[in-house]
Amino acid sequence: MTSDFVLPPLIAHRGASGIAPENTLMAFATAQQLGAKWVEFDVMLTQDNMAIVHHDDTFARILGLNQTVHQMSYADIKTCDAGSWLDKKFSFVRIPTLAQTLSCCADLGLSLNIEIKTTAAFSKATAEETLAVLSKFNFYHPENVLISSQEPLALSTVYQQAPTYRLGLVADNWADVDAALSLDFKLYSLNLHYPMITPEKMAQVQAQQYHVLAFTVNDRALAERLFSLGVCSVFSDDVRLLK
Repeated sequence: MTSDFVLPPLIAHRGASGIAPENTLMAFATAQQLGAKWVEFDVMLTQDNMAIVHHDDTFARILGLNQTVHQMSYADIKTCDAGSWLDKKFSFVRIPTLAQTLSCCADLGLSLNIEIKTTAAFSKATAEETLAVLSKFNFYHPENVLISSQEPLALSTVYQQAPTYRLGLVADNWADVDAALSLDFKLYSLNLHYPMITPEKMAQVQAQQYHVLAFTVNDRALAERLFSLGVCSVFSDDVRLLK
């Protein structure tokens, strides 16, 4: 791998999710307008295996529908209002497909942290579909994409099928980190819930040459403390946090 891969101090968490509906084309465009170079978003599969950009296991919070993502087809949700939950002025916003998101972000010149947001049962299928869609976009390549997941099977699937992509483990406890580090693929980053990060743990993972990213950080003083410990990037809902 070349040295062209450089993560910025701040990655826009689900786009500019502090002021625009998260994981939407509006959120990504707003993030870019505010100066973001990288955005993070979540990929899930619907019942009909459409890769969409959405975070929760269900559509309850965003669409007001209690069904899980895997119970609904894309046709069921593609015209649903995905913005009014934040503000009624966003009623025109929709949940985008991964293809729509990649097209939008490529036009905006954004680099990506794609999180494969899945359960173990759908890990392989979600990873494979993510790679299939990603392969259709010439703008995206291993120097401007980090692929992450909480599910080791999703990461190992990416490693087996597209080994040049850098991989990040998403974790909120050290037991999951220790388990993943014993597997047969190399991680580039540990994307950690910020309360996990201590000087002692940072020394250990830095000695193993892992990059540490912290989520979700919306306080500047907290971000600065994390940087002082060696964290290289924070995920934030506030694109202007470090301005």
